Amino acid sequence: MQKILFITTNNLTTNPRLLKEVILALDNGFAPTVLCFDFDNWTTEIENTHRESLNGVGFVSIPATRLAFGSWLVSSGIHFICRKLSRAFDYSDKLNAYASDKRSFSLIRKLDELTSTYKIVISHNLGALYPAYAYAKKNKIPFAFDIEDYHPGERTSSDNNQEVKRREALMKKLLPHASYISYASPLIGEASLELVPELKNRNHLLINNSFSSTDFFLPPAHAGGKLRIVWFSQNIASGRGLEIVVPVLYKYRDSVELTVIGNIVSSFQKSFLSQFDEFIIYNKPLPQQALHLELANFDLGLAVEVSSADLNKDIAYSNKIFAYAQAGLYILATDTKAQKHFMNQNPSGGMVFEQSELAFEAALKEILIHKEEIIANRSQRFESGKNLAWEKEASKLLSTWKASI
Repeated sequence: MQKILFITTNNLTTNPRLLKEVILALDNGFAPTVLCFDFDNWTTEIENTHRESLNGVGFVSIPATRLAFGSWLVSSGIHFICRKLSRAFDYSDKLNAYASDKRSFSLIRKLDELTSTYKIVISHNLGALYPAYAYAKKNKIPFAFDIEDYHPGERTSSDNNQEVKRREALMKKLLPHASYISYASPLIGEASLELVPELKNRNHLLINNSFSSTDFFLPPAHAGGKLRIVWFSQNIASGRGLEIVVPVLYKYRDSVELTVIGNIVSSFQKSFLSQFDEFIIYNKPLPQQALHLELANFDLGLAVEVSSADLNKDIAYSNKIFAYAQAGLYILATDTKAQKHFMNQNPSGGMVFEQSELAFEAALKEILIHKEEIIANRSQRFESGKNLAWEKEASKLLSTWKASI
């Protein structure tokens, strides 16, 4: 069997896109190995479940916490020094990589321990780009990079202007050497090709963040009762749009119920959500398939990304908008560029509103007027959602792998 090495700075639980690719490789006769990180947080239980279910997949794990204090201290020190040096030596790919993400150094060290019997290296997340490039160059094998997010457009907590320059430099210098690149929305693709014009003459393809059609089912029709609304994310935190919608939904609590699914960030709970605790139903994070089955219990899904968060939020498709569509939920989405594009492509799936409480309330009123019709049309939305299935994206990706190896 041909061996594929997947590299990420995260784990499978926090990277559903990678999980789908690993399963695709396994199901099609490849022997995948995943080089990833272990975390001591809410992902641990779900991650263990994923790994136990993936017989035939090799895992090489790096501790990401201070529990492995020695390696954490070294990678943190290298990261700090490189951030200082990269200002003067911004032409160095290695310096830029280590300055951008301290896990890049950890990946390089671990890759030095691996025997090269792989046919291709596929990297996810920007911190894995330079390690994949360096390993592929050293071992004379192809590498690929998946642009799930437009990394220069992500807001960072500190040194943002310099970090944007580092990320742009890494993408400009390394991506032209990739066997192929994939991207998770048309607008991310456009931005990436504009940043790196050489990619226009390389193999590049859109791989949507959709899911297997077998993950979803159409529940029996129901009538009456409150409109059942859901929102999910890996972390329930500020800046995700909840500040826009929750106060309005609370105002209409006699007509709607809201469930949020994910890991609650305690500071956000205390500063904002706690005042609505009597209204909000909280569910802990769920494995991907369990989450998709859970969506059958709702009527409407909220996709409330905020454009002002950063450029990436404006042009990226979220996982949730595909999950809602494939589950047949009616989608109420903020008017980011990406979500407007998605809803224009799927006009019967829901509606878009401007990013304000006033606009959301107007949209919610309209939905409540047409509530029975929206619920009755779920089966049509569910059938339309089948056109988005991961199986179509997977066939494109599989063909690309075979051509690259």
